[in-house]
Amino acid sequence: MNDTSRIHDRLCDYTKLLKESVKVVYHPERFSSWERASFQDEDYDKSVAYNHRTIFPSEVVIEYDDDDKMVNWELAQRVSKKLTQHYITHSLWTSGNKSTHIHAFFNLSDEYENKMFLKRLIMDYFGQIKHRGTWYEPDKALAGENHLVRAEYGVHEKTGDNKSFVDESAQFPSRNSIPNDVWDTYDDKKDKWQEATDVDMSEMVEDVYESDGFKWLMDADNLYEARDGRKRGLFILGNVLRLTKFEDDTEALKQFLKEWYDDAGGRQLNERTIEDKVDYWQDRGYTPGHQAVQDLLSDIKT
Repeated sequence: MNDTSRIHDRLCDYTKLLKESVKVVYHPERFSSWERASFQDEDYDKSVAYNHRTIFPSEVVIEYDDDDKMVNWELAQRVSKKLTQHYITHSLWTSGNKSTHIHAFFNLSDEYENKMFLKRLIMDYFGQIKHRGTWYEPDKALAGENHLVRAEYGVHEKTGDNKSFVDESAQFPSRNSIPNDVWDTYDDKKDKWQEATDVDMSEMVEDVYESDGFKWLMDADNLYEARDGRKRGLFILGNVLRLTKFEDDTEALKQFLKEWYDDAGGRQLNERTIEDKVDYWQDRGYTPGHQAVQDLLSDIKT
């Protein structure tokens, strides 16, 4: 079985269990374009070896980003042992670079408030570890909605190595119950976390809006000759500007984005699609940060 078939079969297993959607991305080389699709929708091509995917709403991914590959591996082994002690089914993978990925699915309903916070608590509960005299914690960015992770068996565009299967629980994939200790912490801290997050997000978005990188992105001429990046630029612009410059004027935001996309040389999206995206973003509440801007500019300029 080739990697393309194995990626497809894995996602079939996951979506059958979770009844949740997932997006996939094909980006095989560092400077290649980003081809996106929704799994099994009309834009999805089974023959493509997608090497990134979004994290499922009910999924927790634990990963460390130490410079030492062996440290990341040893930490993942300890997390796996703790998960097993709590009867949490999970799978273990090497990323194709220096990190090791642990995937687990939990009973994370959309009805729960502050799902991102709940995911972070699960990460902390299993992933905060003292190792060789130093405390480590997993990458909390992976708790974010629609965050990309290397797809199973997907190639790493910098190293050329594939994400490789190491081990998994006998009953994986399956949904797991959230430990009671996590629920206790969640009930105790969720309101304070939300209050702090509301303030942090507001300040963060204003900071992004004032940054040189964002101002560069707002100039559509900078993307006219770019091979890729217009859709991502549209997403970042729309979700920062709707909270800053166009906070009280959605129609003006739509008009600005339509003109920006056209001036940037965009041809794939029509005006109605852009308008629909703005309405969708208003409901979802995305807040792109500095890293999203930096990652896009890096891809465009290199």
